Order: sequence, then structure tokens, then C-alpha cells
Amino acid sequence: MGSRSFAVVSVLVALSCGRTGLESDLVDPLGSGGIGTGGRRTGGTGGTSVGGSLSGGQGGSAASSATGGSGDAGGASGTTGGGGAVGGSQGGALGGGNGGAGGNGGTGGSSATGGVSSGGTSGAGMSGMAGISGLGGMAGMPSLECGDGIVGPEEMCDAGAEPSPPALELRQGDLRFEVLPIQGPDSPTAFYDYRSASSHTGFEAVGASRIYLYRWSLEQALSLVFHHGIDEDESGLVQPESHIIFEVSGLPTTGVVVLSDERAEFARTSGTAAGAEWEFRENTDGGIVGGLPLPGTWHLTVNAQFLAGFYEWTFLSGTGVADESASATHLLDMSQPIEIVSNGEPGSCRADCTVPTCGDGRLDPGEVCDDGNAASGDGCSACFPEF
Repeated sequence: MGSRSFAVVSVLVALSCGRTGLESDLVDPLGSGGIGTGGRRTGGTGGTSVGGSLSGGQGGSAASSATGGSGDAGGASGTTGGGGAVGGSQGGALGGGNGGAGGNGGTGGSSATGGVSSGGTSGAGMSGMAGISGLGGMAGMPSLECGDGIVGPEEMCDAGAEPSPPALELRQGDLRFEVLPIQGPDSPTAFYDYRSASSHTGFEAVGASRIYLYRWSLEQALSLVFHHGIDEDESGLVQPESHIIFEVSGLPTTGVVVLSDERAEFARTSGTAAGAEWEFRENTDGGIVGGLPLPGTWHLTVNAQFLAGFYEWTFLSGTGVADESASATHLLDMSQPIEIVSNGEPGSCRADCTVPTCGDGRLDPGEVCDDGNAASGDGCSACFPEF
């Protein structure tokens, strides 16, 4: 995310009309020198004299500077004049012309300092005055966007392009979701409630495949739970002929298959993977992989091929408390794999420019639970479970 900067470019062109000698035989002994014409970047020199004897021509004013730059110097003064001849090119004999006004300082960019300016030099004669300094440049606007690396007025921090990751993250393609485990007082197998050849978690549905993380409130480790379809005997709803090929890879060394909906149907296929091919109807199929450490660093990839009987694949995210319910449902692309990532290294600044703090109700790396307070006696004390 880049910063939003506001660039203001101010260009002032000083125009001074120089007077030339009078096309007449009349001579004004007190005439003044002409006004110099300011250039685009610096002031003009003094204009030609009408032949006056009192003052030389006035230096032209400088233009304003470009954005963020310094103001240009004012124009040089008129030179000391000679006599009052018609069409003479110098100023009066008694004094030099006034210095031109300095250009205004440029406007600064985002969080930048404005430019500075300087006045013109004084006239060569005795009565010449220094030019007036231009106005200083205006300071730039402060940072307004989280993620630009600059801490704004309403931000606690700003880590730019490298914020702290969440403790648990769901990824699919370019999508990223911060997720929580569903938590409960029952063990993973008791929660799955396998009977009548089906799971009975309360999340089952016809033609729907569910996947989520589960944490038993008496353990730090997580379990990956997945089930497909619904039990007809208990719900009265009919799951049609179904066919799924399912694989979980990237399992840590502590990962273990805890439950298979049908014995040995879902099993370890290598040191870091487990999978199954299910063909079923009128009930569910699925399983549980346990032993996923929290806090911990691991990265699972789930490949699913829905060949028949399914129209929906969803990931469920918990509420942060042990109520065995979900607070969010992420609808997944059934043609793409998903990744479930656990980040174990604590960070200092989240992607939303807030500072990770135990007791703020968000699960951050290094925490097992966060129920919105750091008090003990409620099952989660200082962001670790109370056994």
C-alpha cells in the first residue's frame, strides 16, 4: 500500500512592462527608469531609463519556484544612470534601481518541508533597496493511509508492506482471511459425535462440505475437522450419490489421524500427508487430523476433488470462546486448493495498524486463546488456557 501524497505545483510568472525612450523631442529631467521584465525562473534586469536623473530602473520580480523547490532570486537592480538623454538605457545618476521581489517558495510534497526564497540584490546606486523575499513554501500533507510505513494521526503503528501476520490464516488464490478455531469443552472425537456412519457436529448440510479448526478447551493443540454431507437417519434429508478425493499435506511431525468416518478410509499416505477417496450416499464421510501445535509454525495444503454430490465447500471460523459455534463462513472455490497457515512468531504491528496485545480479543502469534481480557478464572488466563 503506498502513501497518498498531495502535490501542489505553483507557477507564478512575473510580468513587468519595461518602458523605452520616448519617441519625442520632449525630455523629462525627473523621469524614472523602466520596469524590468521577470523571467520564468529569475527576475529580469532593470528596464531602460526614460532619461530621468533621480532613480534607475526597478528590477523585475522572480517567478515562484517549482513544487518543493526554493524560490528564485529577485531580479537585479537597475544600473546607475547617466544623463537625461531621450531613449537612454541607464537609470538616473543619483541612485540605483530597487531589487526585484523574490519568488515564492514551492509547496512541499507529502510530509515534506516547503521551499525557501530570497529577495533580489540592491541597486548599484546609493538609493537602491534590497528586493523583498518571497513567501516560504507550504508544508506537505501528513500521511493518511494505513500500510504506507508512516504512522498517521489515528494509527497505533504502521509496518508498511511487512505487517505482523495473524496467528491463523486461511488462503485460497489471492484471498487471505484471519480465522479462529471453533472451541468447545468436548474432545475433538466427542465433538465429531460419530454414529450411524455419520458425523453430528451440527454443521452438516446436504451437498455441503465443511472444514475448520477445532480446539478442545483443555488442550493447546488444534485439530483439523472436515465432513461432507448429512445423516439421513437423523435429519430426514437425503445426501445423493457422492464421490470425493481428499488430501491434506504439509502435516507437522506431531500431526496424526485421530478419526476416519469409515475405518481406514482416511489415513496417512506419507510422513507429511494423509488422504482418502470417498464414495457414499445418505450419510456423511470425513475425518479429523489432530496434534497441530498452537502456538506453532506449520503450513497445510488441502486438495479436494468434488466429483459428485456437492455444490458447496466452506471454511468455518470460530467465535474466540468455547461455545462450539462459528462466527464466520468463508465460501471456497471448489476447483482450487486451500492453505491453512499457523504463524508462531509474535509481531509488533498488524496489517490494520494496531499493536497486538493479549486481552484485545484477537488471536495473535504466541497466543493460544484471547477472550478479550487477561484475567484468570475464565478458562483463558494471560492468553493461555487454564487447565
